[in-house]
Amino acid sequence: MTRLSLYELSANYLQALDFLTDPETDLPIEAINDTLETLGGELEDKAINVAKFFRNMEAAADAIKSAEADMAKRRKALENRVQWLKNYVKESMEICGISDIECPYFKLSVQKKSGCRHYP
Repeated sequence: MTRLSLYELSANYLQALDFLTDPETDLPIEAINDTLETLGGELEDKAINVAKFFRNMEAAADAIKSAEADMAKRRKALENRVQWLKNYVKESMEICGISDIECPYFKLSVQKKSGCRHYP
């Protein structure tokens, strides 16, 4: 059995509706109603399935959006903590009159206006 798209089902329904409701067509009203009901049922089933699919996609998009918001909060907290630690080191160096600290991994330097600098 070939599965038709929602677009194809809609087109078939409209085509059948035009044909079956044509005043030149001599069909019993029960046959017309049964045919339209069958076509409409297929269209409704397909539309329901498409709606279920996009509802799942909406739920996934909402979950991603929530995760993004949580990650942004965490990133901001880390950035704030980094800035606090930089200021802490800078103030400590200034209090002690130290302008440079070197180690094998980086160099710290206090500059007059730009704060504590970290050189990789």
